[in-house]
Amino acid sequence: MLQYNFHDLISDDTVEGLHMLQDYRIHVTSSEKISIIAYVFDTKSAVDYFLVHPVGMGGDYYAFSLPGRSTMTLYFLPLGATNETISQSHCVHNVSITVRQNNKSETIKQNMKADSLWQYTAPVEQAVSVWIRDQLNNLNVTKRVRSKVRTTSKVEIARLIVIASVRNISISRSEITDFGCFMPTPMIVDRCAKLTNPVYYPASKDFANNVLLTPPSPLCPQDIIDIRSTMTEESKSLSVKWDKGAEQINLEDKISKKTFAIISGTTIMNIVHRGGNNGSFIHEIPAYSQWVNGDSSIVVPKGSEAILYVLADDYGREATMEGFEYPYFETVDDVSPDFSLFLYSRKLDAGVYRIGIDQELGGRYIAILISEMNRHAIGYVAAINLHRIPPPIFLKYSTTADLITTESATTSLMVSTMTTVTTTQGVSLSVLSNNLFAICICFMVYGESEQ
Repeated sequence: MLQYNFHDLISDDTVEGLHMLQDYRIHVTSSEKISIIAYVFDTKSAVDYFLVHPVGMGGDYYAFSLPGRSTMTLYFLPLGATNETISQSHCVHNVSITVRQNNKSETIKQNMKADSLWQYTAPVEQAVSVWIRDQLNNLNVTKRVRSKVRTTSKVEIARLIVIASVRNISISRSEITDFGCFMPTPMIVDRCAKLTNPVYYPASKDFANNVLLTPPSPLCPQDIIDIRSTMTEESKSLSVKWDKGAEQINLEDKISKKTFAIISGTTIMNIVHRGGNNGSFIHEIPAYSQWVNGDSSIVVPKGSEAILYVLADDYGREATMEGFEYPYFETVDDVSPDFSLFLYSRKLDAGVYRIGIDQELGGRYIAILISEMNRHAIGYVAAINLHRIPPPIFLKYSTTADLITTESATTSLMVSTMTTVTTTQGVSLSVLSNNLFAICICFMVYGESEQ
């Protein structure tokens, strides 16, 4: 593992609204496959870890919710065109940001030049939902068509990377505040309609409290979400009014086993879990299609202990951890007729760990690390993929606005295919916290080259 420290990087989070920052970006490029974990801490001792997504994980549409009471800061990094035939002068992003809390919505529109860095800060009373749309002003690259699915052009166009953070978030029964951040994954649709296949979000019972559900559009109608712990029991229903303000939901009373799945037949959601007893952290609960089948690297901070949760499907339970005996994956009740679910958890001391799997088996898993410390907590997904869902996604068209779409190949939602764990060969990282004291970036290099 390689570690780099960046000290005295100051970004003024106290200025509310949207404004452009100086060039505080940190650029990392590599000829090898690497995994990057950012460890952020400030002068108030608020800390968090998060997985740094490569530029290829950027997208043109995002939807997510964040908890309160807190101060929300979003960072926007519009990327330049990756195709040299596209003039960089055309890479101006027309970014629309819709923010809704307390059943009131506000939309902000801003032109952002490629490779600039922008920041949006606003207070959050209870919870806030955010929808972000990015369109290029180059008409030769994008076009408006009527379609069922959002995909990507063969001509690689510019994309947008987003970092979401909350600071001064209150901890229950305490005057202590903490900091949390993560990089949301982009949405592949911007509407709700009947899906050809349900979408599954398997998770551990430890992630059932303080869950934030966000639909792909603020125009989505009221919906029923199923919570299922086992195929032998009737699923519990959750009625969601998407046109209302976001709220943190506790699912513990709807769960009877160690694992569960949130299932929807009409909504491809973004799900954020806020956890922590001594502190607070936020992370996504990835859909099954976003699970990985490559290597994942885990970092546990110095002077702390952590719990690692690994959820796996039939072949994903063949995953191994370096330096440990063969992991025992506990068989849990199936939550779907399409795959079996397995759970592995263990305590880890401070250090660096690696989870590996034979990619020829085609299995999938997701690894999430949770660490509780004296006055704060961290939680992050060790690796994640983009949504992999084949068209057609919808059984019928919806009545919401047209999509901005192009074409690309996709892979299956439920069937385990040869996906690749999220790694990077080029990435940009921006400063995250007010009075930020340091950013520590840990690089885990996958040994694929000749030794």
